Amino acid sequence: MPTFRFASPLVSIFLLLAPLAAEAAWPPSRCDHVRVLGSGDADEIIEYDGAVLQDADPRQLDALGNALQLMPEVLCQAVRRVAFLERPPEDEGGTVVDAWTNRNENQDLVYLNTWSYLPWNATVVNQSREQRARSIQRFIHEATHAAVRLLQSQQKAEPYRSRQERADPALWPAEVQQLADDVIARNRLDTGVIREWQRIHEAFVAAGMAKPYLDDDWASNDGANSAYLAGAGWMSAYGGEQAIEDIAEMTSWAIIRDATGSADDHACRVMNGRSGPSIGSADAAVFTKLGFLWTLGFLDESHYRDCVGPLAIEAPGDGFHSFVGGEASRSYSSNPRAGVGRGDGEDEQWLIANITADGTASTSAGAFPATIQLILNVTPLVDAMTERGARSDRLAIPVQDASFPRGVYPLGFRNDPINRLQIANRDDGKLIMDVGQGIALIGLASTDGIVGSIAVQRIFNFSGGLLSSIAGDEPVAEPTRITFRYDPQ
Repeated sequence: MPTFRFASPLVSIFLLLAPLAAEAAWPPSRCDHVRVLGSGDADEIIEYDGAVLQDADPRQLDALGNALQLMPEVLCQAVRRVAFLERPPEDEGGTVVDAWTNRNENQDLVYLNTWSYLPWNATVVNQSREQRARSIQRFIHEATHAAVRLLQSQQKAEPYRSRQERADPALWPAEVQQLADDVIARNRLDTGVIREWQRIHEAFVAAGMAKPYLDDDWASNDGANSAYLAGAGWMSAYGGEQAIEDIAEMTSWAIIRDATGSADDHACRVMNGRSGPSIGSADAAVFTKLGFLWTLGFLDESHYRDCVGPLAIEAPGDGFHSFVGGEASRSYSSNPRAGVGRGDGEDEQWLIANITADGTASTSAGAFPATIQLILNVTPLVDAMTERGARSDRLAIPVQDASFPRGVYPLGFRNDPINRLQIANRDDGKLIMDVGQGIALIGLASTDGIVGSIAVQRIFNFSGGLLSSIAGDEPVAEPTRITFRYDPQ
């Protein structure tokens, strides 16, 4: 997992967005592989009706260089070529596309439309700092699509192949393929980044903490306020179309945040307006998605921290730490461990993640060694395969292909037959406490570690006096929160 410290940004975004009198140094070092196609490279692009490949204007190169300087390595390495095309609408008064990548071929190539009033027109791109930022955001949005397809090129082909054509790994050099393979391994994404993003979002929808994707009706939310869009789980109205646009909008606006003079970085603005670290139901989806983008390498730490503002899961160290009424109550921090395997008995068809630690429990009978265990169902969904990713059923897959737990998990026999938080006597294995109702939020997860929080709503306390004085299946008397962290290093 990325370490929890602030990273120095590569360069001030406000310096980048100031148009330069002379041409900027081109290209920046970590993107020096990016090649801008010229009018003589027509054989490298897909032909679009009425589109004309152009040589880049110095003003366009200046803005493009600025965009590349802002991008983390994974996004930067995913883009190998950029083409400036003048592509008018196909019909008079019709829709015009300002930037795009192709889903089925040349996925390493970003197209920027220079027609008329569009953001990458040579005259428009430098009209103002805000306009320049919007032009850069559109490029980073498309670079994110390229990065997703780079990861898709390295995921296992079957049975997780997307219904769209899988990207050709040969588009990227061996060292970039290895970079993508490392990202997939670090995040356990053999089933695909789009599938996992879709699963995360749908889990929040099912918990009443996000809204379903709108597909072609996304524009119905255009003009919606920041609180509504962030509470729906999106950065912007366009992010509400489908999973792949959600990923690209979340990434690009977090990187270019607060630089356009508009409110399109809605989720960042909402979270930065919070007064403390507590993560409420309206913020949980966007907080989790931004953490996922950080562990993917789509965001640098500075982007992540700047967007989530004061929000954080405060786990004092490895293990589980309970807080009752806001006060620290008890810690289980000995021998923390985690794993993924199949369930037992009738639960054998499910893939189960568990996070466990040891400590000391106290009841009316005295103190004794105890083990706390969080058990979560991480079986992926069958139909979260496309960019739209409609949900149907769970998919039977090998244990080694299961992803990490991420996002929201309703806990307890009142909510889910699998997801549980339990404490048992370590000497005899007898159950002491079972959460009857609660919510677990996994905010960060990778091979570097897992960080999460649990809101306990009802407990079945077999002995009394463990988390509160409640005995039996009762609501907890005071707000009870448990944070946890597992760092394998």
